[in-house]
Amino acid sequence: MHLLNNSSADYHKRFRILLSKLASGTGQAEAWQASFGDIPASKLERQYKDYQSRAELQLFQAPYKLRTDVGTHAIRKLSVGERHAVWIRLLIVKANGSGDGKAAILRDIESQIGIAQSQDPAWAGADFWRAAVVHSFPDDAPREHDAEGLLRVYLGNVPTSANAKLGLVATQLEAIVPEERTGLGEPPAGLEVMEGDVLDLVRVASSPRELETIGRYFTLRQQPMTALNFLQRAKKLDAGCASCLDSLAPTIFQLGCIEEAATLEQRAINVITESGDVTSAMRERLEYFRIARTSKEPVAPPTVSCRDIVSPQDSQNDKR
Repeated sequence: MHLLNNSSADYHKRFRILLSKLASGTGQAEAWQASFGDIPASKLERQYKDYQSRAELQLFQAPYKLRTDVGTHAIRKLSVGERHAVWIRLLIVKANGSGDGKAAILRDIESQIGIAQSQDPAWAGADFWRAAVVHSFPDDAPREHDAEGLLRVYLGNVPTSANAKLGLVATQLEAIVPEERTGLGEPPAGLEVMEGDVLDLVRVASSPRELETIGRYFTLRQQPMTALNFLQRAKKLDAGCASCLDSLAPTIFQLGCIEEAATLEQRAINVITESGDVTSAMRERLEYFRIARTSKEPVAPPTVSCRDIVSPQDSQNDKR
């Protein structure tokens, strides 16, 4: 990405074309062909190797205001179990892109969990990491392992774990609301059953992902004012959080901010296009908001100040 965006004016122009094509819904292969298709792969490979070994240093400066609401964390030595947990986390990342080698890596992960348990009997992380494996690789994990059940066992031993509380809520949401569902319309059945777990997460939530997950839940329950509180806090902590923008768009749509919902959804798509794949649900939401924006049907006035929710940066990225 840095090579394509920064190495020359020509490549920078081509890179912007690539992003624009992807953001408009063009397939990856077609978008690449329209922007870099005339450049041989061998040339790009050679340039990439040279670019990595260049002696230049690019300095980017941005103002930073020191946060005063974050406490000082103590520095301590990791326990034996925690050291194995770091390695387990890296193995999970490796397994995500390993293809045919995934099964061997998953066996290695289970081996590391067993070693950590034997060498550090006080370590309680086995259930958490087995749940992480099930969540990341549902088709490859042992059938007897259940992510939700494992996380509940772990929380019985470590009741204050924000990561486990987040995992528990996220796992249930994914089971109730498939990725391809837009989240618009009637609330899906089953959301009310997990409200207690969501409220447990509320008590410890502080990160953008935790706050966004709570906000998404209340949006699905069609309680947009409750959701708005958590999603605005998440966006304040990380203005470029694509999932936060994606969840905030249907929330403010429920509150009557139709124009702003389309702006935020487009902004979310633009951000994700630079680092991953845009889901069909995101594109469907954007199309829904745009149709509503041009509809001549009478609508109720917004119940909040829409302008206060959308930042100038969000509006600048609304490529219509």
